[in-house]
Amino acid sequence: MARMPKRGPRRSENVLTRLWNRTAAKAVSRVDRPGWIYVFRERDLWKVGRTNNRSRRVREWRRVCPVRERQWVPQSVWTPFANRTEFLIHLAIERVCVSRPRFRCHECGKVHREKFYLGDDLGNAELILLIIQNVVDFVLTN
Repeated sequence: MARMPKRGPRRSENVLTRLWNRTAAKAVSRVDRPGWIYVFRERDLWKVGRTNNRSRRVREWRRVCPVRERQWVPQSVWTPFANRTEFLIHLAIERVCVSRPRFRCHECGKVHREKFYLGDDLGNAELILLIIQNVVDFVLTN
């Protein structure tokens, strides 16, 4: 990324609440699989994703989108329902983010959609990890 992308709008609180409630009320899909929730930062943008093999996913990101400024958060969280958990985490982060920019990446040419701008606060990694743990706990108990 040579320059910071335009700030994309967040969805409204009403939309995010409806999506959360609809997803939380559904039974877990039989195609939902266990996996790891991972986090990285590229400059001011944060990405939360899921994978069943974190080491492989790190290599894939390095190969497919070789951004030098990428910093991986060392903590990953295991969940038996990675698809549902990731989706709910994205909704929860979108509630607190400044924006969800969508842009064509200077490094790989792809349009990245699942990244979040949270501002310049140095505590953002802790905030994201707290959100992740809260959502994982929610999914496990509901």
